[in-house]
Amino acid sequence: YFFVSEDEFVKLEKAGRFILFCGMAIVAPFFILDRPERLKRFLLAFVVSAILMSLNALAALGKDRLIAPSGLNTQLGAEAAEAILILLFFVLPGLSFVKRLLCYPLILLLLVTLIGAGARGSSIALALCLPLLLLFHKSLRLDLFLLVAVAIPFLAVASIPEASITYLATLLQPDPQAVLGFRYDLMSVGWKLVAENPILGVGIGGYPVRSPNAALFNYPHNVFLEVSAEMGILSSALLVVLVAASFREILRQVMNRQFPLHQLSCVVLVLLVMGLVSMMISGDITSHRNMWLYMTLPFVLRNLALRQESSNTVRLTLATRP
Repeated sequence: YFFVSEDEFVKLEKAGRFILFCGMAIVAPFFILDRPERLKRFLLAFVVSAILMSLNALAALGKDRLIAPSGLNTQLGAEAAEAILILLFFVLPGLSFVKRLLCYPLILLLLVTLIGAGARGSSIALALCLPLLLLFHKSLRLDLFLLVAVAIPFLAVASIPEASITYLATLLQPDPQAVLGFRYDLMSVGWKLVAENPILGVGIGGYPVRSPNAALFNYPHNVFLEVSAEMGILSSALLVVLVAASFREILRQVMNRQFPLHQLSCVVLVLLVMGLVSMMISGDITSHRNMWLYMTLPFVLRNLALRQESSNTVRLTLATRP
């Protein structure tokens, strides 16, 4: 810090956080999640973590918008929504109907947390993913109907903070500017910087420096726009290619019913949808470590499937030898 200017320090700090934290999220799964069982335990541990976080946040139910221990309501909403998706797409399909009923209270708990946090992006992503449940797991149609039937009166009597309901209600506004609120101004600055510096951008961490007020305009709340403004449209195009490649791979797996890890692929697809929606309306490039992790999972699953098929081939060869 003593040998660089303040602007250079901001750039180094942001680049360092991305390389360290997001880099770990990108690389680590290939080494840690090297067996399907480990990936399954990771998903279950994620659900447990989200439930504990929800129980901690619900102590403030009825007072103000619920927040995570970090102080962010968006993080709490994302954790709750992702846990709901894991329960629906991964846990419930492997249980009997009676055991699935026992999971309903957990889903309702997470749903109250999601609504109580007033997390609009996570709510939208969850609504987009629920129809896929009917496509991938037709046997859960009754469960989804029952959950909706129970959730409506349950949410009606729950002490959801008024601030959360008011904030979620802004999604019904016909004017996009009214829906986005201050984020409209944040994104407008981003588009202005892109128009002024389309090729190279204004430099890493340059968005707040070139904004009207660095304390308020920290990032444009759209990762693609942030990358375009700070590193140019070519870098943003590369990011689009990376996201598209992840979706292309996972869609190939989901469409192939014979894929050995098909159920896990369905879970990863909805998590990718959740992460993509979040990238487009919230946070900056360094805060979306979950999405960077989810973008690697399709390729992790492909490697696991190839390894599993190779192992099965070896066993079959040994079994057929005279």
